[in-house]
Amino acid sequence: MFNKKIILLIAFFFALPALSQTTDEIVGKTLKSTGYSENIKKISTMAITCKGKMNGLDFTLSLWYKKPHFAKTEMQINNQKTITCYNDIDGWYTAPFKGKFKPVKMTQEQFDIESSPLNEFFFLPLHEYKKRGFNVDFTGLEKIGRKLCYALKIVSAKGDSAYWYIDPENHLPYASKVIRRKSSDSKNVIVFYGEYKPVMGILFPHLYLTSPDSKQPLNYKWEKVDLNIPLKDDFFRIPSN
Repeated sequence: MFNKKIILLIAFFFALPALSQTTDEIVGKTLKSTGYSENIKKISTMAITCKGKMNGLDFTLSLWYKKPHFAKTEMQINNQKTITCYNDIDGWYTAPFKGKFKPVKMTQEQFDIESSPLNEFFFLPLHEYKKRGFNVDFTGLEKIGRKLCYALKIVSAKGDSAYWYIDPENHLPYASKVIRRKSSDSKNVIVFYGEYKPVMGILFPHLYLTSPDSKQPLNYKWEKVDLNIPLKDDFFRIPSN
């Protein structure tokens, strides 16, 4: 019992400097460590090719991003292609495993969830968060997986919220969790980030893992990245046929 008290006391004193950090200090160090704010202006579009596993099955993943807020994802698994896409107006998807082979327009709820700026690392919500109408608060230290992290709660102007967990050792995002405010899915999936590598001066995570207790645990890794390729807005619009 005595040893446990000593260990807890030592942990408490080590945590004191971390708890004295302010929200803006943590955000500032994170943006500096990633190089995001300084270099994101150099990137207008990004195309990423990935490989991964979901429920033991191999898949390929293609991602496209375009400023200010366009994104498209294509997942190829078992010779079936699933597409999720949103633009500045609406979103759409295909779900061949559910018999939806033709593009389906998202409901407003689906669009709000998929297009949330809190979801994507490319649109890092900590960047210029005040100008974007976000509220960010440092809520303390929280253990995520095996690591004790700074927990930053981010709330968008629409009321959507997420937690971003920052590694105190290097000030890089370690994980994030989006709170599904409107979704009927009560589980909030945690995404872990790893294998950071520089892309146009920004440290982007090249390894993504979801929490094992999620409905469809998956992991994927970036294989190829192309920057500033021509991508017309129509590429993200729902096909007419």
